[in-house]
Amino acid sequence: MKFSLSLLSICILSFILIYSCSTEEEESVAPVVQTPEPIPVKYTLTVSAAEGGTVSSEGGTYDEGTEIEIIATPNVGYVFGGWIGSNSTSASISLNLSANIELEAMFLSINSINNDPLLFNYDTSKSYIGELVDFYPSAFFASDVPQYIRESLNNALKTAADRYGKYGPVEFWSLGTEEAAAQELLNLYCERRDHLNHSDKQSCLIGMEDNFMDRAKVGRDAIQNGECRVDGSHSGGFQWGFHDMRTTYLMGFDDSFDCRPFGDDYFTIVHEYFHVVQLASVFNLESEVRRNRVAPNDAIWMIEGAAQYMGKYTVYKLQDEGISIFPSNKWTGGLRNGMKDSMVDGKYHFNLCPDIEFSRIKGSDNCRQAAYSLGAWAVAYLINKVGNQNILTDTFYPNLSSLGFEGAFNLAFGYSSEEFYEEFDTFLKLPIEQQLEIIPDI
Repeated sequence: MKFSLSLLSICILSFILIYSCSTEEEESVAPVVQTPEPIPVKYTLTVSAAEGGTVSSEGGTYDEGTEIEIIATPNVGYVFGGWIGSNSTSASISLNLSANIELEAMFLSINSINNDPLLFNYDTSKSYIGELVDFYPSAFFASDVPQYIRESLNNALKTAADRYGKYGPVEFWSLGTEEAAAQELLNLYCERRDHLNHSDKQSCLIGMEDNFMDRAKVGRDAIQNGECRVDGSHSGGFQWGFHDMRTTYLMGFDDSFDCRPFGDDYFTIVHEYFHVVQLASVFNLESEVRRNRVAPNDAIWMIEGAAQYMGKYTVYKLQDEGISIFPSNKWTGGLRNGMKDSMVDGKYHFNLCPDIEFSRIKGSDNCRQAAYSLGAWAVAYLINKVGNQNILTDTFYPNLSSLGFEGAFNLAFGYSSEEFYEEFDTFLKLPIEQQLEIIPDI
């Protein structure tokens, strides 16, 4: 019995030792870990098209890094205007997805004025200078310019482009009177320059600040002082390949100012747009050469007189045709009456410079206004001589670049400028009743 108990004890002890060793061995073996496949990161691309065109894809959900090309196609009568959600100005855009993206393709009607400074109604990779184009000018407004003034300016610009040809790109920047609004418009102007690689935004802001602020001040002072003054200008843009236009607050388009008729501002817009027509064919010439083509020896009678006459003629012609462009304060009396006033004004200012010939009045002279008023008469005289109201846009300006002022003058009017000056000097001495006979009765 003693033996049996001892044997049993030995057996139990052995079992315990064997189990213990077996357990330690099992615990010392590292478990096999299965590495899961990585879950791909996915992003959503949403693409839409505004009115006027279509896009090649509406997007979807894609793996990170997927390359996708989206093409925007304008409908007939529209042009691609850019993307909301991308700085690309190309209608074809390639994307490498690394985030959720929303894009909207914008399209602009070629039959309307572009009023969004962040959009373009033309192909920004092309040069159009000197060419007739199929898109209208762009007009951008300070936030304090009322909607009715915007609509009136758009109407005048569109009319001028339809009458005298669409040239471009043209940007018309219209100021109000508030400093903050002018600063905001300047910021948009410089963003546009930066976007088109014309100038970095900061340099633009520094260089153009005074110009925009001064124009806002002119409008502000005019209202406060009751001056009824509006200044417009073709401000260059030659180095950047576009026509840069500016205007102060358009008081004539604002019915609350009775001292300036609506027609005065309409005339101002047409006058300034005619400078686009004049400069289009010589835009790419060197500065001095260009200036000598449109204003030889810095004499401004042709460049300003032509814009003055064509502006007046257009306003009265539109009224004569019964086109409803004037909501109030029409120009009255007809073109002949308007030109009669110009003759009086021109002679008064011409007398301020008794030692300067009409053909040599410069923009810096005290009598510069005579070049505008008598210049309008000079152009009317030349148009009447050849019997072609469109002689400037048909012949003279299209040949200005290749033939120079004198060559284009001779081609258009059939004799030299010197011969014309002699004739016109005699004409200025005639009674006003005889002078008015050359003016269309509209």
